[in-house]
Amino acid sequence: MKNFKNVLITKGNNLRLFFQLSFFALFAIMSVFSGQTSAQQQQTCTPSTTVSEGDLAPGGIASFGVSSGPGSVTIDHIDAGTGLQSLTVVSMPTNAVMSIPAFAPDTYAPVVVNFTTPNPALPTDFTLRAASSFYSIFIRVRCSIITNQPNSDDGEPQDQ
Repeated sequence: MKNFKNVLITKGNNLRLFFQLSFFALFAIMSVFSGQTSAQQQQTCTPSTTVSEGDLAPGGIASFGVSSGPGSVTIDHIDAGTGLQSLTVVSMPTNAVMSIPAFAPDTYAPVVVNFTTPNPALPTDFTLRAASSFYSIFIRVRCSIITNQPNSDDGEPQDQ
């Protein structure tokens, strides 16, 4: 080894080990700061939704379509009127981390709210408010406890 003014020249094996350890340390730091393990990030549920009339003029339920899928709720304003103006969370979420995307006011395109359940041993519950200029709805989103069902050889859950 030769030292040239604070520059250390080493053989290739040490350099490879340095990069491997650096990558491992970076991955560990990212895991700590994300607050979730990869197993927790994959925990989603398909929620049940209850849609009720909002706090503006009657007719909100007919103005919006609501559907749900694994870890998501989709709000779709009908193709008339003023379009979707706002989408907010109106209750303190229970066991849910949500992501509401930015959208242009007056949109008629479906807006998908994604969520994860940090603790699958607890139920999930939160309420969204979707509004146009004249109508609004409340969307209560709930999931029961997520249970891991054993899968059969074809990947489908087994009947118990």
